Amino acid sequence: MIEPPLITFDDDQYMYVYESVESLSMSVEWPFVDEVVGAYDARGFPLRLDVVNEVVTVDIGVASILDHHRMRALADQFFRLWTYTAAPDPTLATDQYIQELLRRYRVAKIRRRKRKSATQ
Repeated sequence: MIEPPLITFDDDQYMYVYESVESLSMSVEWPFVDEVVGAYDARGFPLRLDVVNEVVTVDIGVASILDHHRMRALADQFFRLWTYTAAPDPTLATDQYIQELLRRYRVAKIRRRKRKSATQ
């Protein structure tokens, strides 16, 4: 079972948070579903986004393999390139990491433009 909130990352390293499967399905337009490079539920389970009859569907990813390192890398890119806020400590346990990730996302000051590099 998928546990909200749901976290997605697009191919521009931007992070989005959705409060339900329905809100994610309605927000991600079906022609652009392939631009989502990572999607996770509140427990860190990877999600699979598919298109059925021009509607985005969401399910637990292949074999429900946990890939927390990838999720953390995507989150780090988002915070580094799009915000003035530091990413959560990558050594936190997954449940603590996700809670801190969501907290920082809600309070992050977003940049007007994406940083070109990590040294800017």
